[in-house]
Amino acid sequence: MPGLFDRVQKRIQDIQAAETTGISPLHLRDLQPELRRIMRLLLREIEMTYSEIRETAQDWPDDQRLNDADLQHALDELTKQNWLIRMGEAEVVTYKVNLRRRAASNLSQDLWGNLNNRVEQFAAEVKSSQATTPDEEQE
Repeated sequence: MPGLFDRVQKRIQDIQAAETTGISPLHLRDLQPELRRIMRLLLREIEMTYSEIRETAQDWPDDQRLNDADLQHALDELTKQNWLIRMGEAEVVTYKVNLRRRAASNLSQDLWGNLNNRVEQFAAEVKSSQATTPDEEQE
């Protein structure tokens, strides 16, 4: 019988899967503003080289603009936290967003599984009540 332990185990597995397969866009709100700005840029552009990101960041308003060191630190932090995937080396470094794959719905499987379990339970209850009824009548 599924219970609290099963739900906790499922939640742990979901968290572990998210760490290895990417992030959800809903988690963007938890990022610092400068990291969120870079993520939104890469979500729009899909994939960008470091130089393209730097050029775009230079066009940001003065209060939001990042210098090269801060930009590199932000990209390193996003890569370390699995928000971004870094590809390439040296001058040909490309970044892209590491989005989590959407899990297939298993609602219909759960629904039919639950219904089958209920039918089996009901059938077992009927059998047990029929088995005890003739015995009670004989006494």
